[in-house]
Amino acid sequence: MKLVIKMEKYFQLKNIKMKSILLVLILFLSSCKTNKPMASRTAHKITTQIEMSKNTFQIGDSIPVKFFIQNNTNSAFEFCSWQTPLEKELTANCFEIIHEGEILPYNGKMVKRKPPTKENFRLLKHGETSTQTININDAYNLDKAGTYTIRFLGRTINGLPDSEPIHFIINN
Repeated sequence: MKLVIKMEKYFQLKNIKMKSILLVLILFLSSCKTNKPMASRTAHKITTQIEMSKNTFQIGDSIPVKFFIQNNTNSAFEFCSWQTPLEKELTANCFEIIHEGEILPYNGKMVKRKPPTKENFRLLKHGETSTQTININDAYNLDKAGTYTIRFLGRTINGLPDSEPIHFIINN
């Protein structure tokens, strides 16, 4: 009988601790929650954009995408260039490409790194823009005809907002 009473008290105590932990977690998450996408939260500050010199390609063509990041703030902005086209080659999935309702898998290089150092950060002065053109065929299978939608995805590591999507067509 004593064992049963001890077990009941143990589980009551555990239940109170779990409820406390859950309450703290819920409060923390609700304080971080926002319904606005990252691009909207940084509106009129840091913007990312992608563009193409043309919007129609043939299967097998090189498909260059020009990436822009612009600092529209009143001060300098420092960010990590990892997982952006500014690395001059794709080292992670930094684009969302959709074809016929399906998100294309990233097939490019995946780089595992130690935490970034000062050399991995770039500084954009007020009003400054940085650009880089990258061939997305190097990392995504764009071998089917049809209409595609692409956008840059900002990541926690770089703190950049997502770009607006653009569309392009691949013909046979």
